[in-house]
Amino acid sequence: MEHDERNNILRILESAIICVKEGNINKLKELSDQTIHDASTYQDQYCTSIAVIMYSLFKIFSRIDYKQKAGWQEYENGILSLLESMKNNLKLKNYSSFDRSIKRFFLIINKIEGKLKLYVQDVINNAKISKGSRLYEHGISLARTAELFGVSAYELMSYVGKTGIADVYTPKKNMLVKRLTMARGLFNE
Repeated sequence: MEHDERNNILRILESAIICVKEGNINKLKELSDQTIHDASTYQDQYCTSIAVIMYSLFKIFSRIDYKQKAGWQEYENGILSLLESMKNNLKLKNYSSFDRSIKRFFLIINKIEGKLKLYVQDVINNAKISKGSRLYEHGISLARTAELFGVSAYELMSYVGKTGIADVYTPKKNMLVKRLTMARGLFNE
């Protein structure tokens, strides 16, 4: 893991811990969006996983009705503990433990009871697709994006088609087209 990538993920995790403790849920979505930029740069599983985790936490903690359910406080404490574990392992450059902490986040879903479990699983799957579409928007191929987020290319393509992301001609795409045209011009002459 590169130094800048590590520092950015540490910053995201530290901010997320504060957000969950203080109940500043909207900031979690911002953190997820910031991580997507890193994911487009580094194209690794760590950035994509952190982006999905942040967006999932945003969606989960936005549901006020679930905070009244039995076991919610235990779930919230477990999430905070995992975020702390991820942060500490990353600070110590213990990447294998950091990776295990990320996997434990996704496994903690199996401990949730009833409808909340189904909701959280759905949120995580949708977060992978939603954040994957944003990575695709940054210019990463659909196949590579699907691979990074662990979703099928079909699911991602279906979502991208519905949102119209593929049809938008953004300045980023314009810049890429200009660079490609220039490169082709160099080799054709």
